[in-house]
Amino acid sequence: MKGAPIFLALAALVMQTGPARAAGEPDIDYDDAGNWLCRPGQTECSSGLAASRLEADGSESVVTFQADPDAPVDCFYVYPTVSKDPGEYSDMDMGPEELAIARSQAGRLSSQCRLFAPKYRQLTLAALRRAATTGKFDFDPPYADIVAAWRSYLKNDNHGRGIVLVGHSQGTFMLQRLIAEEIDGKPVQSQLVLALLGGNSAIPVPRGQLVGGEFKHIEICSRSGQSGCVFTWASYEQPLSPVRFFGHAVGGDQVAACSTPARPEGGPAVADAFIPLADVPDGQPRFLEVPAGITVACETDAGGSAMVVSLEDGPNRARLRSLLSSFAIDPAWGLHRMDLFLVQGDMIRRIAEARRTWADANPGRGR
Repeated sequence: MKGAPIFLALAALVMQTGPARAAGEPDIDYDDAGNWLCRPGQTECSSGLAASRLEADGSESVVTFQADPDAPVDCFYVYPTVSKDPGEYSDMDMGPEELAIARSQAGRLSSQCRLFAPKYRQLTLAALRRAATTGKFDFDPPYADIVAAWRSYLKNDNHGRGIVLVGHSQGTFMLQRLIAEEIDGKPVQSQLVLALLGGNSAIPVPRGQLVGGEFKHIEICSRSGQSGCVFTWASYEQPLSPVRFFGHAVGGDQVAACSTPARPEGGPAVADAFIPLADVPDGQPRFLEVPAGITVACETDAGGSAMVVSLEDGPNRARLRSLLSSFAIDPAWGLHRMDLFLVQGDMIRRIAEARRTWADANPGRGR
């Protein structure tokens, strides 16, 4: 299996620690707006998001998009591993890949929240490939950037507002640790509206419980309208691969949590997906909204927990099958590249619900 060496390297990586920053590497000044990929007042992350809506009968219509600059809560988003820089860690000169992933994964959320996304010196795709043979690299340096960005955001931009945390893959690893070290059980937890962590390795919880594993005071989301909780999922098609990097089994009396924004109560649900399209003619929408035809559900087996994705029968099945196949890497990675795309419409609805719940419990805060 071509993904197995990288799987083993990354599994070891999750447990590694190292120096906060290599000697001689400067700290990033996140008080400087130029060190943010997305922030209020910038439009690059929320432009070009019109979508073609694919109905169950195969008909299509164009859906426009408008960000809300006066949204009452904030989203703090950390993007996944996309850097094409040749070194172990990316520099702070963003390539088109960073902006593209931020726009496609998080830009649409700006209809519900002010969007903040720090640039950071992430582990690169080249480092991932090298890990297939060396098994060595370290998340601590990029995490140091994210902590600095988080503290700068709280100091300069938050002003008591509610916060939605959004991450994917490496971004989820960053936020998973940030929640555990900087938020869980601390005063700022009261500002947590929601956390949406796609493509996680595993967030452990005691078997049959929603809290008490990695996060001591923050629950896994389990009902619609809930705030202050964490959604976590990793996307795979059936049949589930016996070797899975994401959502893997934890062992002992703990299990890997899974909660999908499509249905926090559990069980199958029709997802509302927004999928980026390739090779689109100029002037045409670059996203396809799929409000019907894709079913998702959290499932647990001996290998861990996963959001299992299946396609419904109908006139769109062949087209959707082709789209899913175009994003697949290999069975161990599943539909990792689509984690946030598959439930993006559901994420927007959960943020809308949670921010109302949070505002009702915190009248007058933020704004």
